[in-house]
Amino acid sequence: MAGRNHGRSNGTGYLIGTAIFGVLFTAAVLVQIRAKTFHPFLYWLTIVATTTVGTTLADYCTRSLGIGYTGGSTILLICVMASLLIWRWSTGSISIETVNTPKIEVFYWVTIMFSQTLGTALGDWVADTNEMGYLGAAADFGGLLLLTALLYYFTTRDVLASKDVPAAFAPNRNFRDELIRLRLSNGAVQRRRRRR
Repeated sequence: MAGRNHGRSNGTGYLIGTAIFGVLFTAAVLVQIRAKTFHPFLYWLTIVATTTVGTTLADYCTRSLGIGYTGGSTILLICVMASLLIWRWSTGSISIETVNTPKIEVFYWVTIMFSQTLGTALGDWVADTNEMGYLGAAADFGGLLLLTALLYYFTTRDVLASKDVPAAFAPNRNFRDELIRLRLSNGAVQRRRRRR
């Protein structure tokens, strides 16, 4: 929302708004990459930066280029696919578990930024073209996310029961290791309680 308001209210347009928030996104990613340990605030600040630059970029693609939601969403889908393909080609994997070097972390953040940008464009497209409004579009996408979460839950319970924590829950290796440690210590606490 901040990105969208900046592009409109200052009269600078979506391209300049995207450039401004792109600098903030780049700075946040660089600080995140240089961090030696996981810092939740820094991680979520970078997520917010991807969302902000993504909003202005989505609006630029769908509104300022004059190609509408279909054209803008297509460009953004191509950007998501290209970032994934280049990541795979360059590193041999797109597994989140390989995000342990600065080069791979750059691919990670660029892919997140493009995917969130695509999400913004698709959300606007559904809300504006189907006369659903933003509340209706949010309900549709919320329902799809709930369905995805349920499918994930019912198809991965065995994985969650193991000591391996799925990478989707822990994008940073240190954070994932901490979750494993907490999960294992929680399991020890549960075993102690059962013995009593």
